[in-house]
Amino acid sequence: MPNYNYPSNIDWGNWWSWNQAASFAIDRGYDYIHVAAAYWAMYRVARNYPSLVRVHDWQWYINQAVITVQAMTGGRVGFVNDGLMGETVLTFLLEDLTREGLTSNASFVESKMRSRASVWAGQRYP
Repeated sequence: MPNYNYPSNIDWGNWWSWNQAASFAIDRGYDYIHVAAAYWAMYRVARNYPSLVRVHDWQWYINQAVITVQAMTGGRVGFVNDGLMGETVLTFLLEDLTREGLTSNASFVESKMRSRASVWAGQRYP
């Protein structure tokens, strides 16, 4: 939370807590998948119920989901080649990109997911 006042009576150095710097880190792949899922869900709402969405149209939301996948797989984020909780949403994103005719974005997402699957195929215990 921006401007959160971390209480000084808590030991923020324990394994079970993060200090402010650690909580603001953007290098964890498992964080990105939730953001991509949120953008994809908003795309579905905007696409199917446009009167409920007033800030952006469906194209913006689906594009943001792709941008999130780009950021996640761009080489600066860790744990990207691990299985990520909720990543099945990327299958739905890929299906919707294809259905919408957004072929370059669909190709990009598919290539990134194939790359991850290739890593797993080479591991004894993926």
